[in-house]
Amino acid sequence: SAKHSVTWTYGVNYGRIADNLPQPESVVTLLKAAKINHIRIYDADHGVLQALKGSGIEIIIGLPNEYLKEISIGEDRAMNWVQENVQAFLPDTRIRGIAVGNEILGGTTIELWEVLLPAAKNVYSALYRLGLQHTVEVSSPHSEAVFANSFPPSACIFRPDVAPFMKPLLEFFSQIGSPFYINAYPFLAYKNDPQHIDINYALFKDNRGIYDAKTKLHYDNMFEAQVDAAYAALDKAGFSKMQVIVSETGWASRGDPDEA
Repeated sequence: SAKHSVTWTYGVNYGRIADNLPQPESVVTLLKAAKINHIRIYDADHGVLQALKGSGIEIIIGLPNEYLKEISIGEDRAMNWVQENVQAFLPDTRIRGIAVGNEILGGTTIELWEVLLPAAKNVYSALYRLGLQHTVEVSSPHSEAVFANSFPPSACIFRPDVAPFMKPLLEFFSQIGSPFYINAYPFLAYKNDPQHIDINYALFKDNRGIYDAKTKLHYDNMFEAQVDAAYAALDKAGFSKMQVIVSETGWASRGDPDEA
């Protein structure tokens, strides 16, 4: 399996779907002041990548969902994308990973389920041909929608309709030494079932927690339960050694009335 130079710790997602945003250069200054050394962006915006040049901040860039079909068709298209958005910025901009798509499996756009794996393979192939396969990791972030159930955590399995697409993807990621990316949101779980989920359990506050009789583990917060549920699903699918990386999390503190 490939050895990657990513040193996993905490970081932030730098989303830019909003108005009145600070310039990328200002964001880099903020990140450095906060001693945040790892970020994920949802595309490969050249202005952002240029602003990060020489900062020492490690970046996961995104191959947006709308590009997956094109990239899945041929290695030449993947090569062009990698050369323009990755190789052109290395090594001064520390691109350490590519998130191929976002929350594809389990999502509503079924035609993208079929092109995710070929797109990921073509991106990896381009990195390999450029000698970058040990520098830049390839994975794909998943939502909780890929699981059939996640309570208790040890009972978690992949959805039956997702599994035929997920298992070949995991097989490939296992071969190249990539982790499993999960977007873990206690907020969304609570919002979908507030009658049965204690808000304190979702917010890391004092609560009774839950007990998993199979593993004899007690969870006093939902976040750790969600991560362990992902490990359980991977184990049942035959990938017990695959690492789980949380590629998104958070709690909406500003926005719609039901997000306060």
